[in-house]
Amino acid sequence: MNNTMNFTGGMADFMQMDYNMMSYKFIPITNLIPTAYPMSMMDYHNFTNEAMILFCILLLGLCNYSTPKPFDGKYDDEYDEGEHYETTQPIKKEISFIKRTSSRILSKHPHPYVLCIIDMQPDEFDNVKIVIKNVLKLIRQAKLAKAFVVVAQYTNAGETHMAIRKALKNYPYKAYGWHNKNNKSRIIQTILNDRKIFTRELKVCGVNTEYCVWATVNGLARKYGVPIKVIESACNGTDRIIVEALEHMRTTYKNVEVI
Repeated sequence: MNNTMNFTGGMADFMQMDYNMMSYKFIPITNLIPTAYPMSMMDYHNFTNEAMILFCILLLGLCNYSTPKPFDGKYDDEYDEGEHYETTQPIKKEISFIKRTSSRILSKHPHPYVLCIIDMQPDEFDNVKIVIKNVLKLIRQAKLAKAFVVVAQYTNAGETHMAIRKALKNYPYKAYGWHNKNNKSRIIQTILNDRKIFTRELKVCGVNTEYCVWATVNGLARKYGVPIKVIESACNGTDRIIVEALEHMRTTYKNVEVI
């Protein structure tokens, strides 16, 4: 049986690993590709082993090669808001973020602001006539602007003043709440969450300035980062600490303004 084969060859240099010496050496292509000269079967097996090594090297190179994603004008540090979505396409990630944000906003009822009326009850509170008049003025403005109105009341202290209830009787964007603490921010937050009110701004009025109004504003400022306006002309109290309470609300929180 003839153990030799005839082939054609060319000229080039390749790198081959010498497994016995654990080193690399350059060999001519004529040692890798069979030539027109006779070739023993052992040399042919050596050739196939070397060809397989080259094929594996090329295959590993192709596996490590990755096509870079196209630049869409957005850098990774621009996605600093909302959730970050795992995706290989930044454009789709941005669209997904917009859709999610829009759905959250659209699921709530938009109003220009929320008017919070605090403890305007006839029993034991200083809701004098001038304060009631100014609160009614704020209610008229809220109705024209279609703002949401929250009437927060102290538990077991009677109903809110009749003139205020009458002004809000047929107004659809309102809610009443009761709480036995000076700080009414929790009941206000509960009402806004239950009604799914999208809060852009809060306006606060009522009595007493140095107790319930002050405590409620402190609570709201911690719960909401939106602008909070305390309407001084629609608030009232009797203690000498009214001035201190107003100054504290002015200076403690950046989003609180006393006007």
